[in-house]
Amino acid sequence: GVNEIASSCTITGANDVGGVVGSLHNSEIGDSYSIANVTTSDAGGGIVGYMVDSVISDTYYGGTVESESIDNGAIGGIAGSASNAHIGHSAAFGDVIGRSDFAGAIIGNNGANNTFNDIYKVDYQVVDDPTNILGQAVTKDEIKTKEFYTNKLQFDPEVWNGNNLP
Repeated sequence: GVNEIASSCTITGANDVGGVVGSLHNSEIGDSYSIANVTTSDAGGGIVGYMVDSVISDTYYGGTVESESIDNGAIGGIAGSASNAHIGHSAAFGDVIGRSDFAGAIIGNNGANNTFNDIYKVDYQVVDDPTNILGQAVTKDEIKTKEFYTNKLQFDPEVWNGNNLP
């Protein structure tokens, strides 16, 4: 699995583009965050572009995910596209800019057998989210506190010491 990763850059690619990992198969990402700007034409996410049989937990995303595709462009604040996956204790605070039907605040293309718990998005995000996985709304002030990460998201206080907040 991937643990304790911080990403702050610009990433551009054709498909399976993510702020931490492009494609995740039968693996796990935890205790990580990304403020990368991700641009793709298909399957792009703030944390991972495409995931299958995998888990994302204790993560947040605060950059911009953008798709240039009208037809495809599965993009999401956490994952672009996912199947048989779990996302928990995670938050997406960045912008999701897409022109397809697969743009979501948390996940773009919600495939089969996905599960979610304790996911959040900032209340000002305006995304037409066809997957109906909107996440719980929080304020910009809330996401700037260490307590949000350690209490609501249950991040490890030793890892999330307040120096790595958005």
